[in-house]
Amino acid sequence: MTSLSSLDWTVLDSLRGVIDTEGTQHRVHRALDTVRSGRMTAEEAAAELAEDQDLALPPLFVQTLMERLETLQADPEAPVPNSDLPQLDFPSRQRAGGDGAPETETVHRAAWVPAESARDPESAAASATAWIIRRANTLELPAVVLSPDRKTEASARAFERLRGKDMRITPLARGGVAPGTGPVLAYLPQAGELELAARLAADGPLCVVEAPDFPVSGWARDANALNLDRGEVTDAYPAEVHRRLEQLIGCGHDGWAPVADAEQARQVLKDLLQEDFADLAALRAYAAGREFPTAAVNRLDELAGEVGFDRP
Repeated sequence: MTSLSSLDWTVLDSLRGVIDTEGTQHRVHRALDTVRSGRMTAEEAAAELAEDQDLALPPLFVQTLMERLETLQADPEAPVPNSDLPQLDFPSRQRAGGDGAPETETVHRAAWVPAESARDPESAAASATAWIIRRANTLELPAVVLSPDRKTEASARAFERLRGKDMRITPLARGGVAPGTGPVLAYLPQAGELELAARLAADGPLCVVEAPDFPVSGWARDANALNLDRGEVTDAYPAEVHRRLEQLIGCGHDGWAPVADAEQARQVLKDLLQEDFADLAALRAYAAGREFPTAAVNRLDELAGEVGFDRP
């Protein structure tokens, strides 16, 4: 049996929390190996795993594994771009609670393409579109695309893959799309568009292609979003920073406009500075991702500037 490649480990790591047995890992590894060696086709190997009642693999995992097997079948030595490696997530799954009773665990789902990547617009849009299509197909829901006027011809070509699957909207013409309609793709959003995208996603799948003039790392870290360039989940904020940010959200129900709320916010912002968190752009994206409207985000921007946050 050949040694595990980084691709194999990515596939196996996606099983953690869902299936975690040496026997299962051995079976998946064997499937990868048989396809790489040409002893089975990708379709045969995936079908064999899907039919194994002892494994009971989730359909989404089998579907994703099939894609990886087809890549290996086409060229066993070809590198697989990290941007195409999916983060397997499940709307819900059953696990035993503390008393042994079944307990439903909801998995948050988010992804993004950073603006700092060297990709061309079509490639970035294509990566985001592929991710959102997988989520839409899995949930059997339409994809919602928040695509402002800054959409380029190249990105439009990538979005053609969504024809027949999506409900296209813009920030000014929502077209009756309700929150929770389906997975949301936000292309080059500003604060107000990210707020709208988060609201429409309603804790469902949300993918963001970052605009160069509106960094969204603050949202990505809060959402533990998958970085589609690196194939890695974005690091969450340290526990103390997260706690302070939650305090900030807690006193912002009225957009930090009331005097008492503003004063409380200033104190929390000062505490964040003590935790070496001074990124105003990240703070704006964090608030927008928590569904605060642009006026509230701008008010928070003012308060943060007053206490010494760094301006981009």
